[in-house]
Amino acid sequence: MRIFVMAILFLSGWMPLYAGEIVISSSTNTCPGWVKNTNEWVMGTNIMGKCVYFSVGTKGPTLKEAEFYTKAKIFKTCKEHINTLIYYELMITLGMGDDLNKPYIEKIREYVSKNFNTSDLVKNAVYWENVRNTENTETYYNYFIQFYFKYETIKLSMIEICTMEQNSKDPDTQKKAKEILQKLTVGK
Repeated sequence: MRIFVMAILFLSGWMPLYAGEIVISSSTNTCPGWVKNTNEWVMGTNIMGKCVYFSVGTKGPTLKEAEFYTKAKIFKTCKEHINTLIYYELMITLGMGDDLNKPYIEKIREYVSKNFNTSDLVKNAVYWENVRNTENTETYYNYFIQFYFKYETIKLSMIEICTMEQNSKDPDTQKKAKEILQKLTVGK
């Protein structure tokens, strides 16, 4: 019987996000694909140009509490994704993945993440679901919000710190800042 119920849920688009959950109700008929990628950032484009998408989600005993808990995680999650994005951009895309560059990469990550303004975040979508745990029959809500911000915001912040570092008294820092700045502005 359980397999039959799961098959019906799957075919109707009401497949639960987590094993051991049955969806009682939700904000839409099907769970959006972005919800399943909640712990990742994704590069995409929209009318604003190149953007970074990420989502935040958590659960709570009521819809209002699940929403509150999710909103409380936004800033921390955003900073984590910005740090990962900068690491990806500088160490992988720009080929700066050796140990000699780590201090400069860390300085850039710290500066950009500290100076990121959350008003640059745009709420893109919301999804919630009321679920029942099949093991203990507890019911609760899962709540997810998808955001995006313009990639250019992060890139400009990286350029800003590198431009400032070119005026450093340390010649090695000046050299690295110039090298990173040159790589960041290629094709700009």
